[in-house]
Amino acid sequence: MEGKELDVTVFKPVKTETDYLFIPFYDETSADLTYGGGRYVEPTITDNGSLEIDFNLAYNPYCAYNHTYRCPVPPQENSLNVSILAGEKIPDFVH
Repeated sequence: MEGKELDVTVFKPVKTETDYLFIPFYDETSADLTYGGGRYVEPTITDNGSLEIDFNLAYNPYCAYNHTYRCPVPPQENSLNVSILAGEKIPDFVH
C-alpha cells in the first residue's frame, strides 16, 4: 500500500469451525480522522487461498459509540504507517 509492504496479525476464533477473520488496526488517521482506539476490518479468503482486505469495509469498534463497551486494542504490530482513508471515520458526536 502506498508503495510499502505491510504486515498485520490476523485473528481467528479458537473454538469455531467458521472462516471468520478479524484484523484490529491503527493507521496514520487514528485519533485524527478516525477513531483513536483503532478500527477493525474482516478479510476474506479468496478462491486461491490468499487473504483479501477491503479497507472500504473498515469499521469502528462498539466502544467508539458507547464508553461502557470494552473493545480489543489493536496490537502494536497492527499499527500501519500509512493513511487508510477508506472505511468509517470518527462518529459525528465525538467531534
